[in-house]
Order: sequence, then C-alpha cells, then structure tokens
Amino acid sequence: MERAELVVNRTVPGFSVFAEPIVALSSDDEALATHVLQCLQGSWYCQQSGRHVGAVSGMFLEASVGWLPRVTTCRIPPNVKDTLVLTVDGQTYFGKIRLEAQHSITWSTGDVWLKK
Repeated sequence: MERAELVVNRTVPGFSVFAEPIVALSSDDEALATHVLQCLQGSWYCQQSGRHVGAVSGMFLEASVGWLPRVTTCRIPPNVKDTLVLTVDGQTYFGKIRLEAQHSITWSTGDVWLKK
C-alpha cells in the first residue's frame, strides 16, 4: 500500500506550519500523483450527514471543524497515490483514496468523505 503523509508540525487557529518530505519520483509515479492530486481538488462532504468536512486546493487539505476539533490545514505531499496519513495533535488518521465514479476518502475513523 502506498501512503502519503500529511504533515502538520503545528496548527493553531488561523496559522499552520508545514513540512514536506523529500521525495524522488519516477515519471510514472509523478504522473499518477499529479492525477490523484487533481482528482482531490474541491469540496468534500461527509457521506452520512452530507455536512461539509474539508476541501483540497492546490497542495493543501483543510479539514473543517465538523470533522476535527478545529480547522486544520496541511500540505499534501507530492508522492500521494492511494492513501493519506494525517497526524494532528498526536492523533493519526488514515484515508484510503478511491477515484471511482464518485471520488471518496474512507478514513480510519469510519468516516467517508465524498467529493461533490
């Protein structure tokens, strides 16, 4: 399983510091990562409640207060393929990316995000 770490060094309301791992990608891996990142762009909603839970813009994922205790912004690394790993305040969340007709992220919490 390929994993991409979403690294949040410190997050306070309105301010985040990011660290990006150094990654050397083959041209095929780079093309795949670019495709996945393009598919992740936009607003994400909780499958169960329909509530807005996050958004991806460029290389950044912002998780809303509806999903985490506070708004959290983190950088998506350039090697993203099929799994995201988000660590916030010592709590780690794993997200399995599915790029089917309805793009989704299934998190280790059981939550499913749908892109709309």
